[in-house]
Amino acid sequence: MQSDPLRRTTILSVQPNASPSFLKRFAAAFAVLGMLAISGRADTWDTIQKTGILHWGNDAEGGAPYIYHPADHTDQLTGFEVEFAEALAAKLGVHAEFVQNNWDTLIPTLKDGSSIDVIIAGLERSPENLGKIAMSRPYFIFAQQLVVRKEVTTITSLNDLKGKRLAVLSASGSHHLAEAAGGIDLKIYQDNVNYFKDLEIGRVDAVLTDTPIAQVNLAEHPQLKGASAPFAPGYYAIGVRPADTNLLVKLNGAIGALLADGTLQRIYTKYDLWDNGHNALKDWKEEKSVAREQRSALKDWRKYLPLLLRASVTTIWVTCAGMLLAALWGMGLALMRLYGPTPVRWLAVAYIEIFRGTPLLLQIYFIYFGLAQQFGI
Repeated sequence: MQSDPLRRTTILSVQPNASPSFLKRFAAAFAVLGMLAISGRADTWDTIQKTGILHWGNDAEGGAPYIYHPADHTDQLTGFEVEFAEALAAKLGVHAEFVQNNWDTLIPTLKDGSSIDVIIAGLERSPENLGKIAMSRPYFIFAQQLVVRKEVTTITSLNDLKGKRLAVLSASGSHHLAEAAGGIDLKIYQDNVNYFKDLEIGRVDAVLTDTPIAQVNLAEHPQLKGASAPFAPGYYAIGVRPADTNLLVKLNGAIGALLADGTLQRIYTKYDLWDNGHNALKDWKEEKSVAREQRSALKDWRKYLPLLLRASVTTIWVTCAGMLLAALWGMGLALMRLYGPTPVRWLAVAYIEIFRGTPLLLQIYFIYFGLAQQFGI
């Protein structure tokens, strides 16, 4: 095909004059697309209305009374937050759909916006969390409870735990409160179950946790007791993305309606969690002085660097000690297998085959959960 010289000349002649206008139009179109993308992401409430589903995130390992599998129906989920999420969705005119997510990554997952619309997971309405996400009005009032073994009488407050081992749930209000106290050997757990077992067998000296968790576990562990009256009250609230202003308004209205018609009282009474203190939720008003606290690990390097260095030293000595013990123990087993009497050789062979033939992770689980927690060894 032959090209048209006149057409080419015309195009070349208008291009220099058209470039500024083209760039302006391109920039304007790009800005509009950016605004549409932002508004589309912010319009979570519209998406919920269209799909008819409110995806709420929590960790099913959180345990009673929040969210758990009942013993007689292990394929189902129950708990006061499960029922709260269902009642909340009903008020909004949609269906609640639970999305499993690890506790530590709930906030990053929410901000990512890929799988959950809101967080309903005993999330504290704290300045730290408000610095990361937006939060609804509170739907539950809790406090901190210090738990110890029944025979312990010397621990009644955080001040008595200087240099002692305290178990806390990772990234919880208890965790931050204990960190702020300083001088405590913190043992950080990923669930609300195992630190009570470890307290029973003496792996830790105390547990600091929220009152709903303490209430359930004290009933199940008669060897434990509350070290003192609950303290440092706080609120649980729903976590949403900062841009979801429409959704936040709808959630606040639904929580208010659930408080007004007695639904929350009915749910909390079912789990023996309601007291007169929860009436304060009806009149709750956000304090204007509450500011979002933007935190950065770089700003807190003085706090985190010593922890990292101490962890590095621990890693080095554990590695070296493990290598030395393994070499000595391996040499002893080899000598037993080669030169020991028949029963000793059999024991050495059995030991080697068992520990070489099973995964190390399985052995760790057996020692930690089996020998220690079940048999107290």
